[in-house]
Amino acid sequence: MARKRSLFYGAIQSFLRNKAEGRRQEAGGRRQEAGGSPDEKIFSPPCMKVPFSMSPRPRVPASTFKSGSGVSFKVVIGFLLAIVLTTGILPAFSKTPVVSSISREKLEQIQTLQQSGRYYQACVDLVRALEFDLAICQNQDLTEEFDSIVKKIEQQPNPVEIMGIFGNILRGIGQLKLSQQFLERGLDFLEQGLEIAQSPQTEAKLSLSLGNTLRALGNREQERQAASLDDYLPWRCVNPSQVEEIPSNATRLYKEASDNYEEAIANLPSSTTTSIQAQLNRLSLALEMGDSAVAQNLIKEQINLANLPNNQTKIYAQINLAKSLACWNGRSSKEEVAWEYIQNLLKMAVQEAEELQDKRTISYALGNWAGFYEYCAWLDQKSQPPTANEWSKKAIKLTKEALWNAQLRGAADIAYQWQWQLGRLSEVERNQQDAIAYYRAAIESLKSIRHDLLTIDSDVQFSFRDNVEPVYRELVDLLLRESSPKALRQAIQLIDALQLAELENFLRCDLSQLAQNKPELNQKQVAFIYPIILQDRLEVIFKLPGQSLESYKNNEKSNRATVEKTVKELRQALPRKDSSTIIEKAQQLYQWLLKPLEEELEKNPEVETLVFVLDGNLRNIPMAVLYDEAADEYLLEKNYALAVFPGLQFFDFEPSQEKSKVLAAGISEPRQVEDRTFAPLQVDAEIQHIAQVLPTQQLLNSEFTSTNLEKEVNSDTFSVVHLATHGNFSSDPEDTFILAYDELLRAEDLNNLLRGSKSSEAIELMVLSACKTAEGDKRATLGLAGLAVRAGTRSTLATLWQVDDDSTVKLMEQFYNQLSEPGVTKAEALHRAQQALLKDQHYQNPSSWAPYILVGNWR
Repeated sequence: MARKRSLFYGAIQSFLRNKAEGRRQEAGGRRQEAGGSPDEKIFSPPCMKVPFSMSPRPRVPASTFKSGSGVSFKVVIGFLLAIVLTTGILPAFSKTPVVSSISREKLEQIQTLQQSGRYYQACVDLVRALEFDLAICQNQDLTEEFDSIVKKIEQQPNPVEIMGIFGNILRGIGQLKLSQQFLERGLDFLEQGLEIAQSPQTEAKLSLSLGNTLRALGNREQERQAASLDDYLPWRCVNPSQVEEIPSNATRLYKEASDNYEEAIANLPSSTTTSIQAQLNRLSLALEMGDSAVAQNLIKEQINLANLPNNQTKIYAQINLAKSLACWNGRSSKEEVAWEYIQNLLKMAVQEAEELQDKRTISYALGNWAGFYEYCAWLDQKSQPPTANEWSKKAIKLTKEALWNAQLRGAADIAYQWQWQLGRLSEVERNQQDAIAYYRAAIESLKSIRHDLLTIDSDVQFSFRDNVEPVYRELVDLLLRESSPKALRQAIQLIDALQLAELENFLRCDLSQLAQNKPELNQKQVAFIYPIILQDRLEVIFKLPGQSLESYKNNEKSNRATVEKTVKELRQALPRKDSSTIIEKAQQLYQWLLKPLEEELEKNPEVETLVFVLDGNLRNIPMAVLYDEAADEYLLEKNYALAVFPGLQFFDFEPSQEKSKVLAAGISEPRQVEDRTFAPLQVDAEIQHIAQVLPTQQLLNSEFTSTNLEKEVNSDTFSVVHLATHGNFSSDPEDTFILAYDELLRAEDLNNLLRGSKSSEAIELMVLSACKTAEGDKRATLGLAGLAVRAGTRSTLATLWQVDDDSTVKLMEQFYNQLSEPGVTKAEALHRAQQALLKDQHYQNPSSWAPYILVGNWR
């Protein structure tokens, strides 16, 4: 029996050694095939989708059983025989193979990367250590694979710790829902008693991390629906009056986050690092939510940082506490906490950072101390101007020192914050040239780190709305005060750059290779219109054929809050067919956007097309619905075709190719996919009419799959892809999709399916005839822009809200009739089709004809 066991264990060791070697060789081979060495580092997520695989272990190749290979035929037979002899049963090959455990040293290296903000690299290293596919780090939907991923992690000796690390890294790269899943599974694992080394500390850390992820999800909901912030200052917390504007979805997530912080606090003594972090995060969240009772209790209990070791965590904790206490004081009519105490916290943070001799941490501490002084200047600007001036001077001095340290360290993610801060402070000092220079430097720093998460503290989710968008807008505001052609041109370039950054943030991938166009705005028969929403006004830049850039300002009652409110009310009224509200709000927008331009357009009768590059939530409104009260007509009724651009750099202005062939796909049956129910659509008549006008290849119902779509695109040359199916546009990439028969196609899917066209020419036009934008989502058209850009088509025709089947069929019939006429542009074809629908007494309400918009090349 001993002999049998010896044979058995020897065979196992030999077999596993060779299996491990095979894994290493295949992993190296896969990386080399992808264009890099086995040790190549990956720092940012690509836009291309990588098929997910849960099979990192190769099958033993046939050569393995030959003489001279690692494992002989006799050894394998001995291995199988040993199992039979010792256990009396046949091997269960269906069980998950043995997994190599990750060393403590490797986990610490991964956590160091995470804590320094290098989340993608941390994710890649952890995924490789676990022998998973890199798709986990590439923002792909892994719902179906999640259980198999977790099962492999559970084979590690410390599965809960790894789930916690995974959850924190995924939050850092923006995969919030997957982060939530990992952290919740880790807590479930503990509750079931499956972790060998359980401890209150482990559970508290998971609860803290889950709280941070839920808070980040709440922030995302807030960004989707809440109004933009005016006069954003990093140290000024939200006004209690704005708490009522927090969307209900965000409030629910914030409440769950607070409960998890409370759970973490309850599990540990209040002096432990994890408990202190949970207390600090619960306090700052309570202040954001306007929960004064929770905030007051935490402040009265006096969060004690004295027992924390002198390290980076303690420094961040001091700054976090100081910021919350300053917020509490700023809201109160009296001094609740001594300002001197807050200042001493920041002074101590700087001193302890200097003791660590870490330039990055020193910079962060100095910059926040300066931010505190900036906040003090803001508080005193009306009541005590001389004191406010002193605070500003101190802030400038400290910020310059912070910037110097950040630049010495090469920390552009921190440097941009202090360049931005110096821009704001210079503007307060009325030094406009210095302010412009600092803002420009901040934007250059942002460009250099465009794919890193811009945050010093990995527990706080980065906010594009708060941390990037204001930098661009504040510089645009300064430039537009000059109104020179050069300043106007620079303002347009900045808005284009902002739209690129916003789309990259939405899609979480690099679009620089797709944004190579530098189109010339001097186009015959075309007027370009750039409305720009600023804090105190709506400014419109325009370009007419053969003329230089010009602009006009709407100062009276056109501040950002008023514009956003008007747009929101119009957008809500359109699908509801609320005619009186539609006329009232559409008339106001016409006054702001086009009324001042009427005289110039009349002087240029050759203009046939108006191209709008829309800003902010103006993108949620179809320009055709703007109403000219004096002429008693909609913009649609005037002699201008219309098009919109999400950014000029994504599209060329070249004339379209001949419309040769259409690939038409549609779903007419009721479907249920990914727990979503979709009603049937009357697409047969729509597609049949297209086939009567242009040569058409059809994929209906069960034929409409991603595989068939890709096959058709690769096998023939199509100028138009027409998708008559349900779709949704949202500022959440996971909620932006097009329905195929048995799956939801998202932006990256369309990128892979349509960019593989047989022809070297881009597809001229993609039509999405039954889509809608998410209700209440002010950034929902990011989803449409993302689909349009990723699909790679020169133009996209889509609907902003869902309309009835009959009107869709009629409009599409007219559109394709016009499109087939020689010399008719896509914008003109849509314009004529909408006008025909408006003349039909059954469809005169804008809810029927207005939702159709053309995105991209109008020709």
